[in-house]
Amino acid sequence: QTSVCLAVPLTVTVEGVEGELSTNIKIRLKIFLHQADPAITARQIRRLHKRAPEEIAAALAPYGYYSVKVDSSLAASAEGWQAVYRVSAGPAVTVDRLSVGVTGPCRGRPFFENLAAAFPLQPGDPLKDSLYEEGKKKIQALALVHGYNQARFTEHTVVVRRKEGLADIS
Repeated sequence: QTSVCLAVPLTVTVEGVEGELSTNIKIRLKIFLHQADPAITARQIRRLHKRAPEEIAAALAPYGYYSVKVDSSLAASAEGWQAVYRVSAGPAVTVDRLSVGVTGPCRGRPFFENLAAAFPLQPGDPLKDSLYEEGKKKIQALALVHGYNQARFTEHTVVVRRKEGLADIS
């Protein structure tokens, strides 16, 4: 018995977002990544389509978008399958409170005095994970440069208040 794999043409369209938001969605959206797969089946397409809204929301969270809405459609025709995702990112969560400081032997050292002012995220800024991580790395590097090789974060949290669209960093 011979099995034959018939290619099911698939076209995936993401609308409503541009730039790095669109790029990150396409990198993380499995159905988008599989559209060139010649062995994809109709069953796999349906399964990937069902997961797409969750994957899109997860792709936008690092940019501060936590109220993502996705209107999706999947249609089959003689030309193949067409998956369309209309994305409404909603408003980005903004930083409300920022608390950055040091304890222990570093406390009171002049080079640690302006940590909050130098942090890449400030109150009113959209919450962006990459900037949060960058800020932590800069603080760690500053400690190392000044000989505090054992320095570590005792607290590093981001509390997102989704309903308010605000985040607190400490």
